[in-house]
Amino acid sequence: WLEWDDLSNRSALAALRSAVAGNDDAMRRGADDMLETIGFLATATTAAKLIDEVVAAGMPPAAPSLSVLRLNA
Repeated sequence: WLEWDDLSNRSALAALRSAVAGNDDAMRRGADDMLETIGFLATATTAAKLIDEVVAAGMPPAAPSLSVLRLNA
């Protein structure tokens, strides 16, 4: 399982935030794909924290790419 410390101690979280906050559509699609994949691996705590992080970075709270994370949260 993917724990919050594993995700937040690496550059992956910063890259996700940057992709979500940016205007590059290709980067946003990549972030969507990563979020869906992480959703299958994340613990409940990690999923909840990650949702908060990417929504704060500018992703709409109802974004489809957050659906698997929401199931885990």
